[in-house]
Amino acid sequence: MQKNNLKTLLKSFNKANTILVISKYPYQNVGESFHGVAVYTRDTIELIVKKTKQKFVVLVEKKYGREMELRANGSVLILPVFGDNPVSVFGELLTALKNFNRVKNIQLHSEFYNSGNLMQMSLLLPFLYLLRLQGKIVSFVAHNVVHDFSFLTNHLGKEENDWRFNLLSKIIPWYYRFLSFGVEQFITLDESIRERLSSYLWQKNKVKNTSIWLKNKSISHQEKVIARRRLALSKGDLVLSIFGFMSRYKGVDLVLRHFLRFKKEFPNSRFKLLLAGGMAPSQSNQAHYQDFYRGLEKLAAKHSDITLTGFIPAKELKIYMALTDVVLLPYRGILGASASWATVLSYGKACFFSKALQPYFMASDVQDALQKAHTKMDELIFSEDYQAFRKLLLSLEDADALLNRATAFSKFLRSMRDEKVCVFRDFPPLYFPRSNAKNLQACYNDLSDEEVAA
Repeated sequence: MQKNNLKTLLKSFNKANTILVISKYPYQNVGESFHGVAVYTRDTIELIVKKTKQKFVVLVEKKYGREMELRANGSVLILPVFGDNPVSVFGELLTALKNFNRVKNIQLHSEFYNSGNLMQMSLLLPFLYLLRLQGKIVSFVAHNVVHDFSFLTNHLGKEENDWRFNLLSKIIPWYYRFLSFGVEQFITLDESIRERLSSYLWQKNKVKNTSIWLKNKSISHQEKVIARRRLALSKGDLVLSIFGFMSRYKGVDLVLRHFLRFKKEFPNSRFKLLLAGGMAPSQSNQAHYQDFYRGLEKLAAKHSDITLTGFIPAKELKIYMALTDVVLLPYRGILGASASWATVLSYGKACFFSKALQPYFMASDVQDALQKAHTKMDELIFSEDYQAFRKLLLSLEDADALLNRATAFSKFLRSMRDEKVCVFRDFPPLYFPRSNAKNLQACYNDLSDEEVAA
């Protein structure tokens, strides 16, 4: 693009009502770019643009050879402006922000940079303070809030009693307290994360909660038949699936161990295990993780009842959803809201959760969905031990009642978190935190009063 044209384009987005977002954002079919934060940012922004005349500028990392892009019919400008150097990243951002001096509202996602890099975490504080002094209004989307790192040690290739994690556990609450001086509000995507973050802060009302907005996706009978043929599955097979990047903290190794023991005890069982995902990008260059993933590949190659898909492009995801009967979420702990759970909820799939995910059930809409589905939390949660896993599988194999209740729960919760509901409830309060009611109504300037009230 010619220099004059670029200058004109930047000027057209340099408006007081433009929202500037600093985040990851998916790029074409580059698997590692489809990070949970990237997909969340894309889905929410592009939905808002569909429902309003809102304009967004998204600042992203200079990676994958990507260039400036215009998306959503010219309403979203994506600019690759910063690298992966933990020292220079904030200087690069400040330089880019000079092009948008009229923009007031900034939404910054906690994992726009290298997650867990202590240098970047430290430099983020003065960066936010400077933005505040410049009159910017920053909403900080806290995707992951962790104070107990014990469940992550194996995933990161560390010892459980590593002094660095013990120290970090004590520092984290203070870090968020100091972070709060530079932000207008924190946004969390799960009630349990809101509670955790609020407990750190002096100004607890700074934390606003929403959920991952869901699409209502359906799968036809024909699509199910075609999907099962593709993996040579019989009509009677029951497919257990784990979706997302394969990681120890997600309990993939635990389920594998239990599944193999179960198949040894019940060799004629109808269950198949689908590991629907590939390598975790954040750990893919670590030797300990590469060993872990190679172990998964070997087991999948050795056992016909286990399938490891590798990274699934967005256009193929529906195929694996179509052949899935039950989704397992065997996580060892909670980092933040589960993007994998949100994805399978969009398809209304029956889900069963590890005991470590029990805090997810504290959300009021989850409680309402349980009541509407005539089920209880205990029916959907299983412990880490083999006997609990065995009991769950036998219950699913013997009768359809439990599977039906779990499916009903997911569908009720999906309707409560439907993007068409959430976009009117959560935008613009989470994007324009200082706006009054009159200004908020103006954001829906292309919609009727009836649509806004819906």
